[in-house]
Amino acid sequence: MDALTEGTTAFDLGDRPAFILGNGPSLKGFDLHSLSPYTTIGMNAAYRFWDRIGWRPTHYACCDVVVGLSHIDAIRRLIREGRGEAPNGVRPIQRFLLRHNLIEALGEDADDSRVLDFDAMRVRTPLFQIDPITTGSHALLWSGVMGCDRAVLMGIDGNYKEIVEGAKRREGIVLEITEQKSNPNYFFEDYQQPGDKYNVPNPIPDLHVSAWHKAAVALAEGGLQVANGNPMSEVRVFPFIDAAELVAQKTVAAKPADQRPNPGPKDDPQALEARRKRDKNVIIAVPLILAALVGLAQITIGLGAAVFLLAIMVAITMGLVAYLIHIALPRRRQEDAAPNLQFAEVERQLRAALRDRQS
Repeated sequence: MDALTEGTTAFDLGDRPAFILGNGPSLKGFDLHSLSPYTTIGMNAAYRFWDRIGWRPTHYACCDVVVGLSHIDAIRRLIREGRGEAPNGVRPIQRFLLRHNLIEALGEDADDSRVLDFDAMRVRTPLFQIDPITTGSHALLWSGVMGCDRAVLMGIDGNYKEIVEGAKRREGIVLEITEQKSNPNYFFEDYQQPGDKYNVPNPIPDLHVSAWHKAAVALAEGGLQVANGNPMSEVRVFPFIDAAELVAQKTVAAKPADQRPNPGPKDDPQALEARRKRDKNVIIAVPLILAALVGLAQITIGLGAAVFLLAIMVAITMGLVAYLIHIALPRRRQEDAAPNLQFAEVERQLRAALRDRQS
């Protein structure tokens, strides 16, 4: 390796590295077979490419409740490969991190020690409790849960085109591919195919980038060192390296991250609670203040003018209350929500079911 230039440090493979394989265009052309000696976490619909090259990651993650069900047949096949159904020369996947709704739908195929229930683990695993939930960021967090000491992000680009050609809107934030068109979001052309359902990538602006920032915050004090293999990525909170060079030489120069992971006010539970209490106090206090003003007006300017003023103040109060209830508070809850917004009730039911099962 060349001598380190100013502003760079060294990044090595460590004792237990993991490669987090996103599916962005920057992964195109990389030899995945070169990663076979290491822990690798692949995700979502990349199995279509793996089939073509006769390769599998050691771990598979799908933390999206829509995408998982959309690819249930392929995920079922990948699970069965570990029971003697793998193609010749293909090493089966060792672990699957899946959502509870998919595990229920898989039935007996999910009754396997290699299949891990993300929702069950989330209840007792602090790293998995980070919001928002995205498959990529939680694949990284999974490597921390597994005790890896290095993680390299690959194909993590963060520059999604929100609605690609050939996609149609369905219920909520769900999209469906109805026609095969050019798709700039992935490292191979037909990553998404007609019939695939998935969520709008960023139902809240910069949701995915925010998820990586929060993962960085959660991992900052641990023993896991993370580097990003794409220097053009929108995820700027990890040092940047050349992943191919790292695999070949075991140690490479790392350019420092140019953003510091900042949890921001949304990550402060006390600040969130203070804001909610303040909004509730406004709803209570404004009508009381207006009522006092009307009483004062009745004393000073007469009953008729007071009634007129009362009507105006009631209208203002109702407008303010309506704004807080129907706009401000829902918007605040949405900002703090996980990415699968329309599945909030599903999340609640899953957690309740898991608590009942454990008790």
